[in-house]
Amino acid sequence: GCPSLTSLNVSWCSRLTNGALEAIGTSCPGLKQLIAYNCDFTALPEDIGDLLPHLRDLIIHRNKLTSLPRSIVTLENLTRLNVSNNPLQTPPVEIAIQGIDAIRRYFDELDREGATVSTELKVVLVGDAEAGKTSFRNALAGQPNPAQSDDGRTIYLELETIDMSTANSQLEFNTHDLGGQPAYAALQLFFMTNSALYIFVVPVDRDNDENFFDAVERSLVMLQVRVPGAIVVFILSKIDLVAADQIDAKCAWLHEKVTEKLRTWQEAAMDGRRDFTPLRVQPRVLAVSVFRHETIDAARDALVALATQRPPLLPSVGQTVPTSWVKVWSLLGAVAQHGVIDSALSYLTVVCQSELPLRSFGSSASPDCAYQPRSSLEAFWNQYRRWKAPQAWPSTFDDALRLLEAQGWVFVDSGLVYLRPSLIIDVTKSLVNHTFTVESTQSTKTAEAILGARYHGVEAGLCQQELTQFARCGVLTRRVIRYLWHKLPVQEEHYDQVLTMLAKADVVISLLKQDGDEASRIAVVPHRLPVQPPDNAWPSPSPTEKQIEMHVRLFVSCPPGLAERVAATAHRLGGVAQDAWRFGAVVRKKGYHLLAGVLNPELRRDMWRLVIVVRHDEGCSNVAWDILRSFKEMLEREQQQRYLGLDYALGFPCPECSAWIYWVRGGKLVCETCGEGSVEAESPTVKRRDETSPEVIDLTGEVDGTEVTQITEELDNGVAADIRQDVVDAALHSARYVATRGIGEKQQAEGFTFIIGDSARILRHRPPLEIDDERLTRRTRHGRFGADLDMRSRGINIKTWMGDAGRRSFLMAFTQDGSIVIDGTTGQVCCGGFFVSDLSEGNVEGGSRNQAGSAMAMQAGRCYVIVASKDVCHPNPTEDEFFRVYDRTNRATRVPVLQQQALDAGTGGVADAESIAKRRRLD
Repeated sequence: GCPSLTSLNVSWCSRLTNGALEAIGTSCPGLKQLIAYNCDFTALPEDIGDLLPHLRDLIIHRNKLTSLPRSIVTLENLTRLNVSNNPLQTPPVEIAIQGIDAIRRYFDELDREGATVSTELKVVLVGDAEAGKTSFRNALAGQPNPAQSDDGRTIYLELETIDMSTANSQLEFNTHDLGGQPAYAALQLFFMTNSALYIFVVPVDRDNDENFFDAVERSLVMLQVRVPGAIVVFILSKIDLVAADQIDAKCAWLHEKVTEKLRTWQEAAMDGRRDFTPLRVQPRVLAVSVFRHETIDAARDALVALATQRPPLLPSVGQTVPTSWVKVWSLLGAVAQHGVIDSALSYLTVVCQSELPLRSFGSSASPDCAYQPRSSLEAFWNQYRRWKAPQAWPSTFDDALRLLEAQGWVFVDSGLVYLRPSLIIDVTKSLVNHTFTVESTQSTKTAEAILGARYHGVEAGLCQQELTQFARCGVLTRRVIRYLWHKLPVQEEHYDQVLTMLAKADVVISLLKQDGDEASRIAVVPHRLPVQPPDNAWPSPSPTEKQIEMHVRLFVSCPPGLAERVAATAHRLGGVAQDAWRFGAVVRKKGYHLLAGVLNPELRRDMWRLVIVVRHDEGCSNVAWDILRSFKEMLEREQQQRYLGLDYALGFPCPECSAWIYWVRGGKLVCETCGEGSVEAESPTVKRRDETSPEVIDLTGEVDGTEVTQITEELDNGVAADIRQDVVDAALHSARYVATRGIGEKQQAEGFTFIIGDSARILRHRPPLEIDDERLTRRTRHGRFGADLDMRSRGINIKTWMGDAGRRSFLMAFTQDGSIVIDGTTGQVCCGGFFVSDLSEGNVEGGSRNQAGSAMAMQAGRCYVIVASKDVCHPNPTEDEFFRVYDRTNRATRVPVLQQQALDAGTGGVADAESIAKRRRLD
């Protein structure tokens, strides 16, 4: 054996069997790191917790694991776990990828509450407009007249549940039928998840080279960049239009063309030294006609066989689900049917007498109960579990909701849970409705609708003017939003959250400056902008202007929404662009002009290159390079969060001869034209020479030692951070808990600070690592923290830490100096020991901790900061002891520790006096 071996990497080893893994565990008990991805083994040793007790890193993605052994929860030192791209069913992969703490909670729920087996599968139908997707869906559902008429064609999205059960198995398809109109593709990305089955419908009359881009490639790009590795089945529809002897040849041609396209993309990615995970296209193309029942029956049998095969390709069918999660689903189903009843007691009485099935979601949900605030649902769950699930963890709600969303039943964003996701479609339709024109705003019908939106007299006239402006160029004001949504089940208090969700999908572009005025411009709808750039939008530069530019070369064409995202970034940098079109914008600011987007959007096949150009005056070079850096960071975020399969290279003109040099990870590229200019490997650093001295412009850090200036301030402070109320409530609850109960082993906290905000901005890096007092330190634009206190990979959440194994890691952060950073949207605990670098806007009242906290409240899009001094950290707080809270301002608000204690006792962390009163009535 090798008892002293601490690290082993056996990735890509096809001979690594389950038995070989067992032998490694037996022979190498001292292992601290085991890396074994792309090996195709199917099981870990059942006693891995005993065999490898010192294991800290377990990297086993891209294998064929269907379950994790229960003993994995005994690995106390395990902090880094990667099990993605495995067909996991126990626990579900959506839970396993959250980390070891979530896995521990899952197995604990199974032990205490029991389990059930999931029989639902999310199915997404994609393809071009009028391809026959809805007709095929209707035929699968057994409708007597499945053919869809022109009037009934799908716009955006339709949801339907189809019973696919057989004599041997129970199975339901939760279908998402995506409309094929290109203009709406970006919004549909919301509904694409890797766990779904994708049915790609191609009509037989467009199964040729001439129509391949519209019928296949456009949607194929969308799938490849959004859900790499997903399972895709191709359907050749409308085969009644061709002779029977042509069908096999057309199926073979389609499969060959798709395979060739994926191979081309893979080769391009390999040339760029990038990983590429292709879609898993099934070898059999199913040929169907809704007028030939035998073809529908054959397709149905094939799809059922694919969904239920073992080992599973689609692991959501057969997942082991804790019974307590099903109780969460039942409660949400009751809300979807009945709404949140004012009296908590009568509401709970209804729920306790009736557990509704999952069919209560989606299209079955009541229109009046289309969505609810997440915090309200979680508060009801905390009360409900006292009746029916007293042993359930507080985090049960989050875990159950996460899996429910992955299965396609609900949609969660910006603090709202959409129990009827089709509401998103209704909201979007109102914004991009092509029948809403300048002429229609002058009609009698519009005038009557303005009155219906509660505008009269002068207000009605202003509303009509703003509607005309909206119809012409897509500018949204609060009056326009109220007019468009007044008949929809969306409360005005939630308009901002709905707009935030739409902004993430690029349906709207949020503007920087907003106020409470009804006429304030709060967003632009890019769909209402012209497709082509305005004439003379980018004239020749003046003799005093200098120009720098960056091209983004896309290996897999331009996915839906990315060009709009680039244009949106330009809008945000400039407040609002002076010249804008759907796929780009021109911004003119003092000292510089910016052009960003696609210059020839009509050339759809050539949309593989995005252009960012900055012209600047003498002395504004730093601002110009800051702009390019902001676009580079935007692309990195999109690759991590939305376009998971996006492959690209950044191109810069050679500083010597102006030829193009494309930078990709993994090598130093030298200009092939002149052999002089170069681009560095580890960061896109353009080196150039001039007559006086060398100059280095680095897109990953500082520019010539100059501090980040105008553009960085606009990015960090102009766009408000999204901070959810439930995260703030959980942080206040945690603050009281730590202040009064200490950090373990009878040790009181010495004072602490929570910084809640946009963690990506707060922790945005400068040059990534430096040595500081023999300890590895990470520098950010707003401060620094030790690498050993980076908790982003540990799966700790401020809302759940008290009920899981992350408790110890979280409490350890309180033993270090510095602040704890929490993401304001997700609640993720990101790091401890964070030291704020810029204290210029801080309030000196209260000492250094308050100065740092108040300064940070004004940075990174504004943060919510909780400061607890050493004096309030003891078990018996008095009425005159306070936390200092900086709610996106450097002026403190005092929150009594004792008052917070009372609130927490009533709601389990949701600080709401009304909830306290309801609890007392229940008691």
